[in-house]
Amino acid sequence: MILRARMKTLAVVALVVTAVGFGAATSAHAAEESDGYWILDQAGNLYSFGGADEFVPVFGTAVDMASGPKESLWILTTDGVVHTRGSAQSYGNVDLDTLDDDEVPSAISVTPSGEGYWVFTSRGRAQAFGDAAYYGGVEHLVLDGPVIDAVAMPDGTGYYMVASDGGVFAFGSADFYGSMGGIPLDRPVNALIPDPDGVGYWLTAEDGGIFAFLAPFKGSMGGIDLVQPVVGGMSYGSGYTMIASDGGAFVFSELSFLGSLGGVELPAPVVSIAASYPAPPVGPETITYVGNVMAGDGSWQGRAGFGAMWIPNKTENTVTVVDTTTLEVVETIPVGQQPYPVSIGGDKIWVPNNGDGTMTVIDAVTREVLATIATGSQPRTPPHYDDKAYVSNRGDGTITVIDHNTLQVLSTFPVGGGGQSPIISDDLLWMADVDEDQVVVFDAMTFDQVATIPVGDKPYTPSAGFDRLWVPNHGENTVSVIDPATFEVVDTITVGSKPFRPLVAYDLLFVAGSDSNDLVIIDPTDNSTRFQPLADGALMPTPGQDVIWVANNLSDKLAVFDPVTFEVVAELDIVGPKKPAVVGEFVWVSTDGGVIHVFKAR
Repeated sequence: MILRARMKTLAVVALVVTAVGFGAATSAHAAEESDGYWILDQAGNLYSFGGADEFVPVFGTAVDMASGPKESLWILTTDGVVHTRGSAQSYGNVDLDTLDDDEVPSAISVTPSGEGYWVFTSRGRAQAFGDAAYYGGVEHLVLDGPVIDAVAMPDGTGYYMVASDGGVFAFGSADFYGSMGGIPLDRPVNALIPDPDGVGYWLTAEDGGIFAFLAPFKGSMGGIDLVQPVVGGMSYGSGYTMIASDGGAFVFSELSFLGSLGGVELPAPVVSIAASYPAPPVGPETITYVGNVMAGDGSWQGRAGFGAMWIPNKTENTVTVVDTTTLEVVETIPVGQQPYPVSIGGDKIWVPNNGDGTMTVIDAVTREVLATIATGSQPRTPPHYDDKAYVSNRGDGTITVIDHNTLQVLSTFPVGGGGQSPIISDDLLWMADVDEDQVVVFDAMTFDQVATIPVGDKPYTPSAGFDRLWVPNHGENTVSVIDPATFEVVDTITVGSKPFRPLVAYDLLFVAGSDSNDLVIIDPTDNSTRFQPLADGALMPTPGQDVIWVANNLSDKLAVFDPVTFEVVAELDIVGPKKPAVVGEFVWVSTDGGVIHVFKAR
């Protein structure tokens, strides 16, 4: 049966816990109590614990992250790019050309409002973005060790930097209370954690030692033989949590230990930990209309990336680029005929041109057209895997594989009839063959065919989740459930009229009837269903801010659906809405006429 409440789930299950939680403390809490935390590895993977939302990885080599209010998260990578997750907004990236040859980005910290941040470098340079103010740096000094961490004061009017030798540098409202600079250390210092009461701080060392400066000592891992060294820490309640490179978390706070990655085989060492802070529920009183943006005629849903929204205009044969912070159109890029929704892969924007059988590839940073690549007939939006784009050609029943780096076609192979966009799961390419009523499976590395699975009438792009493939059969109003281990259909579920790709979110599946008023909710534990009536013409539900946004194209409505209570908590009037795009706190809704409506959800 459908559950009426959902549990937050860990990004990694069946954890072997090696970390230890410690007792309560008595000093003051931070202004807002954390409900969980994220752990970040060097490969950009994010692991969530407690109430922290689950987020997709970032591209690039990660060095640090910082969290803010309303489930917002910023991740810094070595190329100076600041990636955003949750309700976070991008306010700019570091230009590496402004740094010295031996200088690299090393830390990020966020303002209390969440509307700005500082990026710090190994030389002690500070760069301010958004509402963050600049208070100074130490890049002009010769340091005994690189600056490896920096963090803002709780009031946002100053910040600390700490070097690996334990030297502490205070700016703005941050007061200096002492350091380990000039004192021989057993292991280098790697983090500074301000006391949440605004007075004092702790320094963490690689061996788990804690040095307290006008802040209460709550315990340490010093003297304990650690599997891997401590690499950082965070403020947590009235105390602190340390994180080791193997993902072991050590909590010294009145807040709970919620889990760790200790004992779990990881693809890369852990580099950072950050606390999550809950967001208020979305409802009519929290949704405000920000304004609209004029794209081109025949606009589709946009795709967010690199601080911009990329909106294809199928009538005008262009892509409109909108700054997601200022809502200003910064570029209109000519592409091929009848462009479909874009995808992002390899720091590039991929635009399938349905009308002329080409793929336009755009540099995501410079916004220059890098290439126009011949594909098959009627190409669809490609997924990306292993530095390759996989383009389904609806008109001639083939898939074209393109190398991200060389932009050369690696292979074009037949799939039977025509298909919509494929998906890639567990090194396999799953292609819904609309014309032949089957799903064809290929090895994503060798392009060899692995299986052919008969399904329902006119299958569209499937979704992967809960160890199953969920295939919407557009022609017969069902979803075929495939066991990927056996390549067999294990169930067929009746849904609404003309379903599109199911949404996997909040521990459930949501299937919208594009030609009816049905939003069907599937419980994956037993495949039971619940039919939720909405306005007519539901299109491709989109998750964001703990709710689901459903464009009802036939009735000019945008429904906001609560996946816990199964209630429509708000309904907005929009003429001809397309699939919404959720970027942080903002929801972008495109229309056929080229008007992009932007709402703030909280």
